[in-house]
Amino acid sequence: MKRIFPNSSSLHWSIALAGIGWILWDMPFVILVLPTDFEYYFKAAQRLLDGSNIYYDWMAESVREGMGSWYLYPPYFAGALTPLTFLGHLQAKLVFACLSVLALAGVDALLVLFRRQHFPAQPSLDWMIHCLVFFTPPARLAIGSLQVEGMLLFLFLLMLYLLAKQRSAWFVGAAYAPGVMIKLWPGPYLASLWLVSGRRILGPAIMIGLSVILGFTVFFGWRPQWEYVRAILPDLMTYADPYKDNQSLSLFLLQIASLSENSVRIVRWAILASYFAATYASRRALRVGDARALFINASLFLCVSLLVTPTAWTAAHLRLLPPMVLACGFCASSDPIRKVMLTMTFLSVIFYIYPQELFKKNLPVYIDRYPILYSVILLYIVFSILAYKKGVWAPTDAQTPDKP
Repeated sequence: MKRIFPNSSSLHWSIALAGIGWILWDMPFVILVLPTDFEYYFKAAQRLLDGSNIYYDWMAESVREGMGSWYLYPPYFAGALTPLTFLGHLQAKLVFACLSVLALAGVDALLVLFRRQHFPAQPSLDWMIHCLVFFTPPARLAIGSLQVEGMLLFLFLLMLYLLAKQRSAWFVGAAYAPGVMIKLWPGPYLASLWLVSGRRILGPAIMIGLSVILGFTVFFGWRPQWEYVRAILPDLMTYADPYKDNQSLSLFLLQIASLSENSVRIVRWAILASYFAATYASRRALRVGDARALFINASLFLCVSLLVTPTAWTAAHLRLLPPMVLACGFCASSDPIRKVMLTMTFLSVIFYIYPQELFKKNLPVYIDRYPILYSVILLYIVFSILAYKKGVWAPTDAQTPDKP
């Protein structure tokens, strides 16, 4: 099966332009009317400049039930946004919105580039990439609420591209370290980076991180960093927000399966351990820079990062875009398990595009409440299988370059 979807040479570019146009059409409403996550980012940057505690004030406990702070990010993100505070709120929001759109467009371009490099016989996947990037609920929420997830995914994909091209470890580290400083979820991927790049990556990654910490300390002091490590991070590791936008495995197990918090914690650690075990199993392919092994491992990591996060907002599920696209590409292989993979991948796409709570009066709550979680679990299974299959996905699966 060379092509999964019908193809037109101009269709996928039309879809991409339509997606960008739709986003830009909504952007004035987002900037001028909607309350977004940018308000939290901007407020934290302002309070950082004022010398105030960015995590606590008189209204902090009223914002989130079970979490005594309105701001849950490491302080370095607020520090990076302090230059925007000199523009004024509206102008700063406009700049941030433009960066968000550019990041999403960059994600789209990198996914198409990966498809062309690793699945050249399937150009019809391009139009599906554009649809997933610009028209699905996670993308719409990420842009509509101006969350930082699009920028984080762009940095992660840029890091993968540089890694696959065997670029300088400093370039790879420069794409990796900022993501960790903004949100901690890319942190465990250092294990794979180390296997691929050896000790060359450790110096750049550590030096860039330490430079950010040192620069932040010079301008803003130790207090915000200490408050985050002492008071925010321990609670954040187990905080499963009950809000309907949270489709995390932790909340599912607590609410639907009625497991105890200790049992949920064990499940999360077991899933994280499974990623390290799969990474170890594919260590030889990773060490020689095999691109297929690299992208399988990265896709598994992205799924795991969502499964072990107690609070996974819908926008965070942008991380599923690379696994979903790669799974669709692998479905055209001649391997005997392709039919099983095709079924699981198809179901993962259906769950991903399903609007949450659309049929909540007709479907059981465990289905309608957590559709994207099921997409994550299906793709986690797919890439766990692929991670242990040696040599199956070699680039000899009757792949031919794109025709001009």
